[in-house]
Order: sequence, then structure tokens, then C-alpha cells
Amino acid sequence: MYDATPLVRDDPDGVMKETFTWDVNVDSSLRVKLKQVWGAGSVVQAIPASIRIANINQDGRVRLTKCIAGGGEIGLLLENNGIRAVRVGASAINLNQRGLVLQNTQRAVIDHNKMINNSVSGIELDATSSGNLLVRNEISGSPTDVSDAGAQNCWRNDLYTTGNVPACP
Repeated sequence: MYDATPLVRDDPDGVMKETFTWDVNVDSSLRVKLKQVWGAGSVVQAIPASIRIANINQDGRVRLTKCIAGGGEIGLLLENNGIRAVRVGASAINLNQRGLVLQNTQRAVIDHNKMINNSVSGIELDATSSGNLLVRNEISGSPTDVSDAGAQNCWRNDLYTTGNVPACP
């Protein structure tokens, strides 16, 4: 399922309000290519995730290339994705609170991206994210550029200043 609807309308009190969720949501899909997609919040209303890729099983193939994610609490959220289901390349994930966040994602490939000036972190991998390959990403301007609580993630030739990541297994 691909949902590019940027907002959900909610009107319980008879006064129209807008509740922002995410700009781009790919959930439980098999084959999706996103090229030159721009997911962005605003100065007035930050959205939880500019781009969200979730629940892709290991037979799925979701590819993001040359995308932009900015102005969200999270720029790009990868959650509950199976083995080799997601690849993110040549994208800009800037000016969010948290740039790229992997939650329970296995063996994703994250290569040649730029994550600049995110206010909390550039890239975060939680304890349930394992075996991911992060190659030649540029991360800068965040209090914590990189944070890896997962297992057997491989960081190769990434440029960052703050934070620590383990060596490749």
C-alpha cells in the first residue's frame, strides 16, 4: 500500500482540524520505487515522519533514490522491515529532529546519503535492527551524528563527527 496523503482530517468538535501523519507512507508493499520524492514538514507543524517505510517482508523490494526528507520529527523512518527489503541511496535527510531511524529493520542497505543539521541525531539504529549495511553516508551537524544499538551492522567509509559505531563484523 502506498499512501502519499499528507494529512488526515479529524473533526470531532465540529471544527475542522488537520492532524499531520507523514508525507509518504509505504506499508506492507512488495515492489516500490521512489525516485526524487520530497517529504517535508513545515516550520509551523512538524510531522512524525516525513517518509515512512514499514512492514515490508523479506520478499519485498522498496527502493528510495534521490529523495528528500526534511522538517519532521523523523526524516526517514524504516520500521519492521525484513531481510534485504529496503535500500536507500543518494538521498538528503536534513533539518529534522532525528534524520534516519531504523527500528526492527534487518539487512537494509543505506548508501551515499547526506544527513545534515538534524537537531538530535543523524542516523539511529535501535537494538532490534541488525545486519544493516551503511556505506559512504555523510552525517554532520547533529549533537549525535550516529548511534547504533543494534547487532552486526556494518558501517563502511561513512563520514561523521559525533557518536560511535562498531566495526564491521
